[in-house]
Amino acid sequence: MLFKNKDLPVFIDSLRIGIARTTFGLNARFLFVNATLAEMLQYEKSELLGKKIAGVFERKKDHRDLLELLRRNVSLDRYELLFKRKNTGNIWVQVSVAVETDFSGRPRALNLVIENITRQKEIEQDLVRSKELFKIVFDNSAVAIMVTDENEKIVAWNPFTEKMLETGKEDLFNKPVRDLYPEREWRKMRKLKIRQKGSLSGIGTRVIKKDGVILDVDASVSVLKDNQGKVVGSIGILRDI
Repeated sequence: MLFKNKDLPVFIDSLRIGIARTTFGLNARFLFVNATLAEMLQYEKSELLGKKIAGVFERKKDHRDLLELLRRNVSLDRYELLFKRKNTGNIWVQVSVAVETDFSGRPRALNLVIENITRQKEIEQDLVRSKELFKIVFDNSAVAIMVTDENEKIVAWNPFTEKMLETGKEDLFNKPVRDLYPEREWRKMRKLKIRQKGSLSGIGTRVIKKDGVILDVDASVSVLKDNQGKVVGSIGILRDI
């Protein structure tokens, strides 16, 4: 035997994840909490014992929704909730719940494992904001921005690209990027070996508008690679000079 029963509370308190046991229902109360959960919610363990579990939910509706789900499921895994701390602010938690039933099959208690995922949610929100900012910059830049796939075909571009090249969506999507260049200019671009270098800026070159007019442009190209170092595409920026 690895540890005796009397050592179990010490072991549970040492876990760096919240553990709790509660009664079941709208007026459910905490029957047991470990030290990590108490610290997470800024309470003493003694303060949480007997406290209504609804009191730690930031949104009361979330508690009702959780109970409704648990009436139809004997367990839930990685369910995200917003909990209210005693002193300052809220925390996002990921809860895994197992329902304990009585002899007649009715729910009588909940056993919960609770993980603080606030930092993870903050990162997710930062990513959303970054994407929104990128879209604003992408859509409103006064330079042509194009994204190509691993086969050097255009798969995305900003509105100014269509304006500068005087072309439409149907002409750009899946268009080989080499078709934007006069043959001599494309050979010159190839000699620069941008894929091997990873990126290059300040390239003086020329591109062809839809009507055949040649534009002098300043080009910058950055190669996109996956985690294994394989080229998956590129981003090109063209400025009309």
